[in-house]
Amino acid sequence: MIKEHNLYRLVLEKFDKHKVNNFVNLSSLEYDDLPEVVNKKHIIWKHISSTNGASTGIHLYCNSEIVGRILLQPKLLNINGRYVAIAIATDALVHPKHRRPIGNFLSIVKKMDNMSDFDFILHTSNEVSEGIYKKILKIKNPFSLTGYITPVDLHAISKKYSRILALAARLVNKPYRLSLVLFCKALKIVTELKVTDKEPNVQEFDALCERNALHYGPEIKRSKENLKWRFSDSPLWKGEILYIYKHIEFVGYIVIRHVKINGLEFTVLMDYSISSELSLLEVMSIRASIIEKSIKKGDSAVFTLANSHAKSTKKI
Repeated sequence: MIKEHNLYRLVLEKFDKHKVNNFVNLSSLEYDDLPEVVNKKHIIWKHISSTNGASTGIHLYCNSEIVGRILLQPKLLNINGRYVAIAIATDALVHPKHRRPIGNFLSIVKKMDNMSDFDFILHTSNEVSEGIYKKILKIKNPFSLTGYITPVDLHAISKKYSRILALAARLVNKPYRLSLVLFCKALKIVTELKVTDKEPNVQEFDALCERNALHYGPEIKRSKENLKWRFSDSPLWKGEILYIYKHIEFVGYIVIRHVKINGLEFTVLMDYSISSELSLLEVMSIRASIIEKSIKKGDSAVFTLANSHAKSTKKI
């Protein structure tokens, strides 16, 4: 912990609109014009307008200027039907001129040890902070995310790596994509599941999410209001929310986005919650619906990140 004197002091405070300019200015020193950290509308959406309330800032001040920060996004975690208050630690950054001594950053992180507003706090690390979290702070890593991908355009993907491979892929690409489409249509006929943008009522939505949390294990609280904030109201990361029905019964939802990375276009599965009572064939039908949408959009592959050990991941 750094000493409190005229130069540096730590302040725990709610994030508000008066701090947005400082947030953007500090971010631009490290990330230049990266929209996720310099777009003011996005910062207000993320840290002020959340359905769980404004983020809590742990701010390192040098005299009257904020030169370091970690923001704690409030969430509710459903554990066996009981909700506990947690936070996601995000947007950690220290001004380049104030990174020495390293105690400046460590003091911000250690401040979280004394937080009484949350039962626990989740950190996500990058290649820079991973070493600090693991080797210096000795913070345990309870889980990590694994990437999953299904190619839907073999030619688009292969030409990124090899001209010869691309020539071979072009020959089989149309039959491959046609077989995927036919497989998807067959599954929809057999299972009679419907994937649509028609919204269920609040009671149906809440009841399904509560049942899933009891079956699959601890998960962050889901609500229609939160889903709208996260994917419909987002200035940068809008997603397409699709609801799944078995006949007239609401049995889950999925959220997808279309993104372009390094010249390839992806359909990304952003979020989902599906009934534990669905059969393997029905789950395959949901996956097929995502693949079919990816093909119609002209994307190269379907991609998602998930905790490979979670029961909900194994289900889908």
